Amino acid sequence: MRDGVDVEEIVTLGYANGLRVTAVISFVRDVSQKLVITGTEGKIKCHRYHCADKATLIKNLRRTVFKGNSGYDNEFNIVADEILSGKLQSEYVPLKSTLDVMEIMDECRRQMGLRYPFEYPPRHRNPAG
Repeated sequence: MRDGVDVEEIVTLGYANGLRVTAVISFVRDVSQKLVITGTEGKIKCHRYHCADKATLIKNLRRTVFKGNSGYDNEFNIVADEILSGKLQSEYVPLKSTLDVMEIMDECRRQMGLRYPFEYPPRHRNPAG
């Protein structure tokens, strides 16, 4: 651990149309919970990103603040409405979206060599005792 950074990784995603997106991801010990998304035309900043109630867009030296809900109310309401209407799959977050994200995360972890303890094969036990 150097400079308080526990884990840092650079992830680049390439798309069929030639677009490339690069993310620098750092998890720091002091848990500042800050998210910064930097693009060619500006950046977005928010604090406590996992439960943020506002985000700031900085573009052409102008700051625009977007305010929202810091809870999961929106997601819960969508799920409840979809269940009550008899849907077997969410239109808001379809299964394919979840599987796509998990595939990307698994590939990132594979390339980083990151494995969680539950992923290791169980130790073989001698049936005789």
